[in-house]
Amino acid sequence: MNKNFRDTQHPLIVNRSESTRTSKAQAPSVDELRSSAVAVVSRTSVACDATDRGAEGAALGNTANSSSSKTRSKRQEQRTGKYKLREWARKSALQAVDNRLEAHRVALCGFATATGVSSVGVRVAEGVAGFAGLQSCGSVWACPVCAAKIAARRAEELGEVLSWARREGHTLAMVTMTVSHRRQDSLKDVWDAVASGWSSVTSGGVWNNAETQQEYTIRLQKWNTAGNAHEEAKRLGQRAPRAPRGWHQRKHPEIKRGDKAKYGVLGWARAVEVTRGANGWHVHVHAVLVLEGRQQAHERAYALGRSMHIRWDKGIAKKGFTSSKKHGLRVDVSEGAEQRLADYLTKAGEPEKAVRNSVEKAGRALAREATLGQHKIAKRGGRTPFQILADLHLGDAEDWAVFADWLRESKGRRQLTWSAELRKLAGLLDEETDEEIAAEEIGTEDGTILVLPIESWRVLRRDSALVAHALILAERGVQEIKTWLISLDIVSYEPSLC
Repeated sequence: MNKNFRDTQHPLIVNRSESTRTSKAQAPSVDELRSSAVAVVSRTSVACDATDRGAEGAALGNTANSSSSKTRSKRQEQRTGKYKLREWARKSALQAVDNRLEAHRVALCGFATATGVSSVGVRVAEGVAGFAGLQSCGSVWACPVCAAKIAARRAEELGEVLSWARREGHTLAMVTMTVSHRRQDSLKDVWDAVASGWSSVTSGGVWNNAETQQEYTIRLQKWNTAGNAHEEAKRLGQRAPRAPRGWHQRKHPEIKRGDKAKYGVLGWARAVEVTRGANGWHVHVHAVLVLEGRQQAHERAYALGRSMHIRWDKGIAKKGFTSSKKHGLRVDVSEGAEQRLADYLTKAGEPEKAVRNSVEKAGRALAREATLGQHKIAKRGGRTPFQILADLHLGDAEDWAVFADWLRESKGRRQLTWSAELRKLAGLLDEETDEEIAAEEIGTEDGTILVLPIESWRVLRRDSALVAHALILAERGVQEIKTWLISLDIVSYEPSLC
């Protein structure tokens, strides 16, 4: 670890002496807040569910007035944990490079103001507080705050698609495919193999070919014409042209049907999940498939999964990897029997027990299983990248190196991709980018309760525990946060009210 780490923080930091912060009796000390934040991270590690949103993707503010203090406290704890994790991600990003300008965008996320902004607003909308005027990184891989917002939106969209599929009487299936790997395999190599495998699955004639009946009739006529010409030439003792394939066995050509047409694939959404364990980086994909109708649902889904896995093996082989015959493929199917799907999802780490009682909730649960992999607790001793991030405060040099590698290799890669036709069929609007979703601020300007001068923000942002606590107080009322800011000498005068 860089012994001069404090000196590598963002140059906008103002080093104000701790002695200038005069805590009052009613306000928790900076050390108490910091210790509390570390404890929260240790307990929750990956408490990165939707920022200021509930498990079902709806804003918690909708029920803030009626929610129990326990629910409110849990949300506040999750926010504190995410902010502390983001602070460690920022420090890791700055340490990973020599030039600060080359650092990962998470180094500025929720820390530096947006271009042209000279102050930071504190907003409250429907009982939930947030800041306005700050930069966001939009990384689903490196930033627990942005990842939570993005994953919540993606899960919501995918939930809408799955609900549409159920209403229309279609089959939902999830295919999971993995790559065998060793500890010495680099993250880049394993991830590139996964990308190659998926490209092989969804490209080429085996997947896309779909011949219409008219096209098949014309091709069959040509087959018969060529075959008859061959027979006629032989009868006349002439040099016969080559007979079409299958002619001598009288085996008529079959209609050309790729997997999409053969199994009735209306569309797919693919999510990438990554963990690290004793055998190094483990990258795999969850592909949610919508199959037309419910007839022979299981047979079609399993046959499709096997066909996909054959091409998956060919794709990863191009990068020098193989797939386990026993663990390389898993297919799960729902025909509208929500109990079957809910049972699977519960075993796979779905936190909502209520999912057992609703078809719609089961659909949303499948969406979260596919899109929230970064936030799940890894099994069999493995850790997700956010769990590794949560362990950075322990000072393990290998963890710092591993997370720095993660920052480099995950940059620019997409977590969730859709087939072009699926969103259109389900009636979804144009897809927003991860960056656009992450940049969305809570509420509107009308909800701004005070404005912090840039100098005050530079002091507050020094510790993520202070940032999170400021929002907690803002949700209690403007006077609460004003009194606290003055008590810590973060502001020495009444902040501007709006």
